[in-house]
Amino acid sequence: MNKILILLFALFTTAGWSASTPTDTFRLANDAMQNGEDQDAIHLYTTIADQGYGSYQLFYNLGTAYAKQDDWYHARLYLERASLLDPTNEDVTNNLEFVKTQLEDFYHYPRYPLFGVIAFVHAHLGYHFLNIMLLGLILVFSGSIYLFSKDRTRRNLIIMGAAGAALLVIATLVFFEQTYLNFHSVMGIVDSEGHALYQHPDEQAAVENQLPGGFKVRIRETVGPWVKVDLADGTEGWLKSDQITMLNQSFKMLKS
Repeated sequence: MNKILILLFALFTTAGWSASTPTDTFRLANDAMQNGEDQDAIHLYTTIADQGYGSYQLFYNLGTAYAKQDDWYHARLYLERASLLDPTNEDVTNNLEFVKTQLEDFYHYPRYPLFGVIAFVHAHLGYHFLNIMLLGLILVFSGSIYLFSKDRTRRNLIIMGAAGAALLVIATLVFFEQTYLNFHSVMGIVDSEGHALYQHPDEQAAVENQLPGGFKVRIRETVGPWVKVDLADGTEGWLKSDQITMLNQSFKMLKS
């Protein structure tokens, strides 16, 4: 591939001279990755991400390209973001487990009830599906009560019961969905430099552990510039907030 073309294309995109959605840049990055030109692919993918775009495929490709460069911090960051968008994808899961092995981060955070079901719904039906279903079932249940309250035949009672049961199931999923979203909103990745995990929010305190760049942490408490975190194995300690990149981010959906 002509590297001058790649650099010019990235320059035009960064300067805002490209189309509103950088699909051409994304295709060019995919071509570079397929040809084994991982560094060029990273440059182009990052150009897209820096414009505020994101998608499962963008994050997966970017994380995979960084993994080939042994850059475990960026690989973990982008593969985790890809996993948030498509938690059931086997390619993401396999690459993420490989990166975790390189970091010797073998543990998983405890999962709450119904997380697997919610992840499946988000991956295949979208983030708003459960709320739309809940609203629809509330209308159906309310309508069935209104229509059948004076005509309580066996058939009508079965319809009302089925609507009520479905409403209860979806309402339960919506309740745990908020727990699911809150759980992921406090997850971050230790930045590329790696940092000491202190027992107290003080750089003179004893060091609990040395965390390499790419380790996943969960924020538990904030005190000034310090955050108390725990690791998946249960270890707790303190880091500076600017030493962590949070996984959740807002982005415009990239149409590939």
